[in-house]
Amino acid sequence: MFVSRSLLKSTELFLKAAVPVLLALVLILQIASLRGLFADNAFRLVRLLQSQAYVPNPEKTRFFCTLIFQLPALITVRLGVTDLAFFRYLFAGTFVALPLGVWALALWKARRETLFWLMLSLFCFVYFTTEFFNAGEYNWAYGLSGLQFVWLIRKAPLSATDRMGLLTTAFLSILSYASTMFFGPLFVALAALRLKESAKNERGFWIAVIVLSAAAALVGLWGFVFPGDPSNKAQALKISNFFENPQIALLGAAFLLSAALLMPYLRSARPALVFCALLIALAAAAGLFRPLNPNLIYGARVWVCAGFWTGCLFIAILLRRRAVYASFAPWQGIVLTFLLFAALCAWDIKDSLDYARYIERFTTIVNANTGFITNDLLVDTDPYALRFEWIWCYPAMSLVLRKNAQAAIMLNSAYGVPKQMMDPYTDLPDLGRYY
Repeated sequence: MFVSRSLLKSTELFLKAAVPVLLALVLILQIASLRGLFADNAFRLVRLLQSQAYVPNPEKTRFFCTLIFQLPALITVRLGVTDLAFFRYLFAGTFVALPLGVWALALWKARRETLFWLMLSLFCFVYFTTEFFNAGEYNWAYGLSGLQFVWLIRKAPLSATDRMGLLTTAFLSILSYASTMFFGPLFVALAALRLKESAKNERGFWIAVIVLSAAAALVGLWGFVFPGDPSNKAQALKISNFFENPQIALLGAAFLLSAALLMPYLRSARPALVFCALLIALAAAAGLFRPLNPNLIYGARVWVCAGFWTGCLFIAILLRRRAVYASFAPWQGIVLTFLLFAALCAWDIKDSLDYARYIERFTTIVNANTGFITNDLLVDTDPYALRFEWIWCYPAMSLVLRKNAQAAIMLNSAYGVPKQMMDPYTDLPDLGRYY
């Protein structure tokens, strides 16, 4: 089918412009729904407000990102602000805005090249595979790595700001996440080499990028074989998880298909590739491979780490060997990659709306009662409670959501709580100055 080149270019520009609009909508609803308080972040906020000091992460390899996430709230509390509602949105907003922000910057830096569509597809694989649990250190670390990768391999020259950003983020990688700690120094060395503009055309530089990506992928596999938490390995190996959370395999396949559609050598196979990619895009739109439980992300992370760096390795090889269109991509690859992205954004928006209803119900119950109450009042009356609960954080979430010191504290379940970070009877923080 013949379509004029000018129309195709206009369509590509329109779809590229739609990407930040959808990301902005996703971010706004994540902030408005307090998605950043999910899991144990409510507990972190309580401890920060109580101590008015930095709350260290038990995992020391996350020092930089933990500090960066807490810094806005920490500065604000030191300035004497005592509005709890403001802290809720500031703290939760920081946890969702920073990971999405670095990914958005990576896409922005690649916007003038075919690299944009490859990175958008890789973003879908990394960010949306974790489904509801896409806030925090994990996606910050890989978003940071994605941004550095774009700076390293894009064709456009680096500005002075780019060079400063590349070196800064390379250093931040060293203590942002357990896996990035290993190859952070390699990023620093590559960043220093990339400051010389001619380096991007040198064979040695590309070999170094490929070696970095391959080594990082091996680190991901090593983390799978010898995880810090053995339960992660057991969950990753559990075959039933792939039926409950098949996004790992399907979004990985979507990335490979999008790359294949951008390769001139596979022009004759494009109809079959389009058919397969369309099936995945339709499955995403129908929500057919969405995980049923946010907890499944722990089993997914070890796979996504290896998959992310394998994807970077694949992209580096494609670009080095000029195996994809340099700047003018086939419309099939563009449209199907965008459809997949848009479908996943739509489901993320639905997640935010569902979580907002859950938080609203939680808030209503806590503020309509006094004393200690059981979580049955929420679990038995809210259709989203079993999906969004974090079984040991009910007291912390109650402290964050209540409107006065007399409102109720919801207790954790009496069954299945693996750890109790805060005993509501003996260790209940006093946040009276914030009500």
